[in-house]
Amino acid sequence: MPTIIYQVAASLDGFIADADGGVDWLPDSETDDYGYEAFYAGVQALVMGRRTYDQAIGFDQWLFADKPVYVFTGHPPDDNPHDVQFVQGDPIAFVRDVASRYEGMVWLLGGADLAEQFRRAGLIDEYMIHVMPTILGSGVPLFSPQRRSAKVADAPPADGNPPPTRLELIATQSFDDGVVMLHYRSAAR
Repeated sequence: MPTIIYQVAASLDGFIADADGGVDWLPDSETDDYGYEAFYAGVQALVMGRRTYDQAIGFDQWLFADKPVYVFTGHPPDDNPHDVQFVQGDPIAFVRDVASRYEGMVWLLGGADLAEQFRRAGLIDEYMIHVMPTILGSGVPLFSPQRRSAKVADAPPADGNPPPTRLELIATQSFDDGVVMLHYRSAAR
């Protein structure tokens, strides 16, 4: 089985994007990659939600050409210029049928709704959060139980109390510009 890791940058107040879904507030990656290159080298496949995909295809170049990419969406686009796999099933079926083909890391990349679905289903093995020294005040939260779709059959309804997820600290790292990386493992593993 793969290790599914939710690796994401978040503001100090827990947002992964601003209120418009933008990430212009993130620091310039040319100053420090915060371990990204080494992390990405170990990734075998990527999983993301449709909003994250739409944002990624808007960049100057497709950043994930060398890895299989799976995009969860109820409405796949008409064109597929980067040969990604569009997934319409629930995360449990995806992990059982698709992600189980990989033995290394599968990167759950962005998407508070999708991350919440994976979390509620107990599918995230590790959490790597890069806390940015920025307070946004509002935006897209790290996890989004209030906007969660009802795709996971065994998960409580979105308006119910989500189950707690106990974590064990694996590592921390601080960077000169104030970014702090927090790396946790699910205690249930």
